[in-house]
Order: sequence, then C-alpha cells, then structure tokens
Amino acid sequence: MKVRVIKENANRVTIKLIMANAKMPVPRDEFEKRVKDGVYEVVN
Repeated sequence: MKVRVIKENANRVTIKLIMANAKMPVPRDEFEKRVKDGVYEVVN
C-alpha cells in the first residue's frame, strides 16, 4: 500500500493513502512496524 507522510509528532504519524485518497492518523510504533513488514511503501 503506497502512503505519503503528511505530519509527524512524537506518538502519531498522519499518512495519506494514495489509492484511497484518504488521510489517517496512525500510532508511530504501529506505522514503523507496518513499514518494516512491507505493508506500507512510503513515497515522496
């Protein structure tokens, strides 16, 4: 799933889902786990 990081702070990352054109806040540790597992592909 391709995502773009919109905003970051200490415990939350707000991402934009490219395919769905939707913004979604995700806990930072969950976001990093999903990137590591290959669920999210971060694009610029």
